Amino acid sequence: MRIRISRSTLRGLLATLCLLAFLGCCYALGNRLSPRDAMGHPLLLSPSVYRAERYRRAAVGWVSRMGTVDRLLTDVLAEEGGTDPAHLYALGRRAEEAVGESTAVLQDVVFTPPPAALVGLAEQVQAVAQAYLEAAQATARWVGAPEPEARYAALERLRTARGLRMELERSAWLDAR
Repeated sequence: MRIRISRSTLRGLLATLCLLAFLGCCYALGNRLSPRDAMGHPLLLSPSVYRAERYRRAAVGWVSRMGTVDRLLTDVLAEEGGTDPAHLYALGRRAEEAVGESTAVLQDVVFTPPPAALVGLAEQVQAVAQAYLEAAQATARWVGAPEPEARYAALERLRTARGLRMELERSAWLDAR
């Protein structure tokens, strides 16, 4: 017994299988990349949800970059001032790096317009970024004039910025999904 399948039927069957495989891949990719609600169900990706999710992801990135600035400032402030010019120059370069990174983060935060639903989060992120810039500037002042009062002021600014960042990290909007 022989089963004969015409070429046109075989082409149609192959085209149908390819189409089904393509649709299955599209479904799997869409299911994997779609944002989820609290119950784990995919959200309908309307333009407003897309803007909110894009801003939320940007805020998570900014918080991560603020953590980098925090580590830089902690490293600089952990050093004792000393009087060795080479050591002070190295501290100055690291403080300058921290000021540059905190300025870049603040500019990103300020010049990224938030969606209407995330205006409160945007204000909170901007306050934290501003606090880190002030801490970095205070640290740079201490490196320029290594006196105990300036170091204490820089440590206080860093502690304030760190507290604001920790509060921001606990925000429901920045929950890891």
